Amino acid sequence: MKKHSTNFLLLLFSFSVLSFSQETGLPGAENYHACDPNNRPQTCNSARAPVCGYIHDCAGSACTNTFANNCSACAKDDVDGYVEGSCEEIRTDCPETRPEMCPLLYTATCAVAENCEGSHCFEDVLNSCLACSQENVAYSLPGACPHNDRDNRIYCEWNNRPEDCTEEYDPVCAHRGNCIGKSCYFTVGNACGACADSTVDYHIAGECSEGEESRTYCDGNNRPETCAEEFNAVCAHKTDCEGNGCYYTAGNPCTACVDSAVDWHSEGKCQNEGNSGGDEEGKVICNPDHRPRNCEQEGYSPVCAHRPGCEGGVCEYTAANHCSACNDIYVNNHAPGEC
Repeated sequence: MKKHSTNFLLLLFSFSVLSFSQETGLPGAENYHACDPNNRPQTCNSARAPVCGYIHDCAGSACTNTFANNCSACAKDDVDGYVEGSCEEIRTDCPETRPEMCPLLYTATCAVAENCEGSHCFEDVLNSCLACSQENVAYSLPGACPHNDRDNRIYCEWNNRPEDCTEEYDPVCAHRGNCIGKSCYFTVGNACGACADSTVDYHIAGECSEGEESRTYCDGNNRPETCAEEFNAVCAHKTDCEGNGCYYTAGNPCTACVDSAVDWHSEGKCQNEGNSGGDEEGKVICNPDHRPRNCEQEGYSPVCAHRPGCEGGVCEYTAANHCSACNDIYVNNHAPGEC
């Protein structure tokens, strides 16, 4: 409980600081220098004074780039701003052992999620310690993040959450506070409804990217304890995860949300699951709530069993038959034939 209460206080404090930063129009840190998009340099000298430019409309590691000097950085139309020093020198890599407690010290920092592409992989946080306290953060950079939607954000008032909202549909894309990655965004009917959710720190006008509307989010504070043995396949998604290995087919919505690693699910079997272990059309989904118990009489009819949310050869193995494959609680599907 001590760790959770500490994180809650850090989250509360970071909301107030970041909201203040947005209201005053400050870039977030003295060492971050914003480029003037209306006055880009036309010519630059060759002086060597490396800076790390923050790029918008980017993908993965392409969101930062080392330039010879500040002039050559701001001469690029897609550079929002820069900090002094090469990108390799200024980044702070996260340690293997994540910090559990961080100081309440505001030093504007940009947290960068690992194995992630796009501007949603970057998020402003309180300091580098808080950045690395999140399991999916690979490293942090000093200063504000390279967001091209920062000016479009509307921050919620942390201490004044709305209690009653109309059912008017004027969709916004809400962001869960202290969260990095595409899974942190979800569509809400209107701005009031977004800020009524105590986990939301800001929202942007309009629906989130395509596919968000089909998601059903699990209540992380109220996970089901038991589930019915009905098979109504859903595609479960692992929290703060990017890529095909983040999805697996669960037996029904209840069994998806039982998994503390799952943040949302969508109807039907997964189409972009991790390695399928064979022909996608021939894949057979195991019912996680009705595992077979006795497979001795099934004989040898090999199938390739696959473990969910997993990438690489270790995720697959040849099982004697479909019964023995689905008898393994770590297997969610199998395909005909040996792996």
